[in-house]
Amino acid sequence: MSGVTGRLVGASLLILLLAPAGTLAVSLYDPMRPPPQSAPPSATPAVEALPQLRALLHSPRGRLALFDGGPVAVGASVAGYQLERIDQNGVWLRREGRRWWLRLHPETATRPTGRPTKEK
Repeated sequence: MSGVTGRLVGASLLILLLAPAGTLAVSLYDPMRPPPQSAPPSATPAVEALPQLRALLHSPRGRLALFDGGPVAVGASVAGYQLERIDQNGVWLRREGRRWWLRLHPETATRPTGRPTKEK
């Protein structure tokens, strides 16, 4: 190898070694690679996250609904919803003309209270 050719090869190797890896990767293109795809459209609409009803407080002074953020009275808002009504077992919320019913502890079954009696 002549002196000029050797210097060109050496300079080329030095540039390749000093170039950031991202620069080289961007310049390489694989024609067989499939194009990037965005997330497929969902068949079901996203479920809206409702506030979590924790407790209902009934007293002679009024009713309150207890959510994660604290107590809320009728007419006040919680997480962007307006508390429209407090019933014995749940609350009605309203937002953008739509209403939601939140039941207190929907996963629990009600049981009779009192002591069990023996059958004769």
